[in-house]
Amino acid sequence: MKDIIFYYKKKNDEVIAHLSERFPHAKFEKCVSNIVELVNKVKATSKTNFFWLIDVDIAGYDTLLTYNIETWDQSVVHVFKSITAEIYLIPKNVDLGTSTTIENKKVISVSNLVFRHYDVFFLSFDESIADKNLQYLKEKRPDTKHIQGVKGIFNAHLAAAKQSSTDFFWVIDADATVLDSFDFNYRVPEWDFDVVHIWKSVNLINMLEYGYGGIKLIPKHLILNADETTAVDITTSIGAKIKIMNEISNINNFATSPLNAWRSAFRECVKLASGVIDRQIQTETDERLLAWTSRGGNRPLGEYVKGGASAGEWYGKTYKGDKNALAMINDYNWLKEQFEAHIKLFPPEMFLDQEETKSKVNGNTEAITEAQALATS
Repeated sequence: MKDIIFYYKKKNDEVIAHLSERFPHAKFEKCVSNIVELVNKVKATSKTNFFWLIDVDIAGYDTLLTYNIETWDQSVVHVFKSITAEIYLIPKNVDLGTSTTIENKKVISVSNLVFRHYDVFFLSFDESIADKNLQYLKEKRPDTKHIQGVKGIFNAHLAAAKQSSTDFFWVIDADATVLDSFDFNYRVPEWDFDVVHIWKSVNLINMLEYGYGGIKLIPKHLILNADETTAVDITTSIGAKIKIMNEISNINNFATSPLNAWRSAFRECVKLASGVIDRQIQTETDERLLAWTSRGGNRPLGEYVKGGASAGEWYGKTYKGDKNALAMINDYNWLKEQFEAHIKLFPPEMFLDQEETKSKVNGNTEAITEAQALATS
């Protein structure tokens, strides 16, 4: 049996404990820079002529551990490589010099190496469509964890971060119907350790396609260290960089009740109008605000969407720069009060319009397949 040295970028005690139980004699090392530097650091600690170097987040290597090196190949590094992952079998006496990459190597293609999936969290509060979307999501990711009924959007994300066993975790909102084509196998490059990745969604009320309501991949450490009082928008105001992925991940079926339709539009338009979304482009913001407040009034519950958007635009512009006032949009009890007060002053009928619907798919449709076809067309 050859020595095994597992390496990691950020220490995860839960993963290390699991691997220590499986491989009692394995060693664990932090990779600060690159593989060559790590090899030069650890090769002297190996007690066997060859040793394995394996990322702690990789799985599927068990059958490779008995691999025997041919006599004529004993001076080269063997790299076992799949589409998304690779592990190394290294001669103890190897000399890699000062290069940052392994030059003298033999690459062996394999199919079974995969990175351990990032944890998936489904966040719901009172959305009527939540159970259906969760069931559908679990067909793709049966290991999905459900964060349910946590008051405050920041608190829901914080609960997910605390439960996550991976450095990044996926967040899917309750009103998101995930497309069949969406792939949860995305792997964050090491240089994107502080980046929130946001995929696009389709809004079936006003037909906007952007990051609102899309699937997110969030660095755990940013949520754990975030200041709740300044995180008005959870994914763009926690000190992270933002990467918008040019792919539609889901249908945003938020208009499932008058309250949900109004509340969702209000929250988004407050953010747009107040400028709390870091690094937003003003021309895009103006176009999105116009779409929210002027389009879709003839669609199911579209009048509540337009009403909420109008109220949100006013609130965002009025309280721009007031962190305490803006933070209220993450309080669902307060939002319900605002909804009830607004529809008394401004009846939803005021926001109906007569423009023709360009799609046959309703915002709260049960025809998931039809909605997906629309989103990818």
